Amino acid sequence: MLIQSVVMGILCCISILTLGNYFGVIGITSGYLVLTIIGFIWTYFIFRNKKKEWHNEE
Repeated sequence: MLIQSVVMGILCCISILTLGNYFGVIGITSGYLVLTIIGFIWTYFIFRNKKKEWHNEE
């Protein structure tokens, strides 16, 4: 999850700088919402894959 956290942090910074310049607070909030949804989906897939690996090792 370290890679996911670093990538999401970088994307969040880029989102804030670009959307903030063009759309202000609404752009920042919308970008953060989209990235939060993407992060949640990515985390779910990591959890599902690692859970399968964990249970197959036994």
